[in-house]
Amino acid sequence: MPDTIEQVDRLISLLSNKHGLSRDTEVFKRCLDWVGHFPNGVEAGKKRRFLDAVCGAFSISEAEIYGLLTHTMGAHQHTLAQTASNEETALEAGVKQGGWLANYITYTKHIESPMAYHLFASLCLLGTSLGRRVWIAKGPFQIFPNYCVLLIGPPALKKTSCADIIKRLIREKNLCPIFPDQITPEAILDALEELGGHQFIYAGELSVFFGKQRYNEGLATLMLRLLDSPDVFVKRTKTGSIHTVTDVALTVIGASTPSLLATATPEQLTSSGFLSRFLMVVETHSIREFWTPYVDTRAEHKIFETLNEMQCQGGTIDYEKSAAVWGSEWYHQHKKDLEALDNDTTVEIRSRTPFHLERTAMLLHLADHGSHAICVGCMEQAAHLLSYAERKLPTITKTITSTIQSQDADYIMQQLRKLGGTAPHSRLLQYCSSRLDAERFKKMIGTLKEQEKLEERKTPNGVLRVYVLRGEQDA
Repeated sequence: MPDTIEQVDRLISLLSNKHGLSRDTEVFKRCLDWVGHFPNGVEAGKKRRFLDAVCGAFSISEAEIYGLLTHTMGAHQHTLAQTASNEETALEAGVKQGGWLANYITYTKHIESPMAYHLFASLCLLGTSLGRRVWIAKGPFQIFPNYCVLLIGPPALKKTSCADIIKRLIREKNLCPIFPDQITPEAILDALEELGGHQFIYAGELSVFFGKQRYNEGLATLMLRLLDSPDVFVKRTKTGSIHTVTDVALTVIGASTPSLLATATPEQLTSSGFLSRFLMVVETHSIREFWTPYVDTRAEHKIFETLNEMQCQGGTIDYEKSAAVWGSEWYHQHKKDLEALDNDTTVEIRSRTPFHLERTAMLLHLADHGSHAICVGCMEQAAHLLSYAERKLPTITKTITSTIQSQDADYIMQQLRKLGGTAPHSRLLQYCSSRLDAERFKKMIGTLKEQEKLEERKTPNGVLRVYVLRGEQDA
């Protein structure tokens, strides 16, 4: 059963030619699921035609369909709640009792955001408290503790409520300056020059922060470089002014729904290694319901104590011998796991997991022990958190991949229309080269041919390949 927008027309055509199909099939169940959860971007007219085709093919009325959906979705919500409860239990089971994460669980247990959101956001708080005062030496570069998290889920999951707590604590403890929700590349550089490279970015909706407005061109590329915490960063702006920023340490909390992350942000965010610099925390449901949410003030005292201690830390962070051995074994297994993956977006996002592991272990060890030699227990606790987050990655990478492919296909079709509906291979590739390299172009041409949106022909002498839009007159 297809699950992309591009296949809707074809499915409608297939169902329109069928009558009296059995409802006791997986196809019917998937059709029901699609009626209840259409992919983003399907226009109302196409939804209407799909619904009519389903009714005709399975001899069922609209009322019966929506009746079945109501029953199915009710059961689905119960299943989601049970799954979320089990996942929170499993997540908490890997948390050290009496440590930073356990205290933060207590601190936020009456806030409706999922536990995973709170735990990863708390690591942003720890990273902000340290800035660049501590680091792990990795040969020619260092791993600094600045932490970047992206909370992904439907609107009802209180993502911003979780991030607001971190923002408030940073302000109350005066840990560092806080960027506004929307800012231009020039304004970022001005702020970093004036206030220093150690700052906190709160992007309540990532697609708003990285909006597609003309004045925001280059923002994603700029942030990509700044998130690597350069010692010195020099940038000449379009106006000709030169900005020099030193000792960069940006901590970021962003939030987004899956659909907005894939469709409302610039392409650089989903195809240039930007997302791999974030820990992506994907949730679909929360078991928490509170009429009056509040934070535990007794636990808050412990949170403040730890933050005060963290601000006194400084210097190089190393590993206990056993932790170094454990980390080496984990790293080699991680490389094998990456080789087994067949989704390029997933591979790209997980490529920086080793950095996330070391950064997470450093923060947990400093918060719980205060010493500068990371122990095996903190490595294991960090790996537990990352393993939890990565189990949910296929959900978002599938959305991102299908959206990028859809956008690439639309772009090729637009360029072909500009050329009159017919163009030689080399000319169309040239027109698309600003967006697609030769390999991506080849893959998308194959997809468009399979979808019967264009066809490939040969010139009479058989030398040139020519692409023609289906239904278009020959040029």
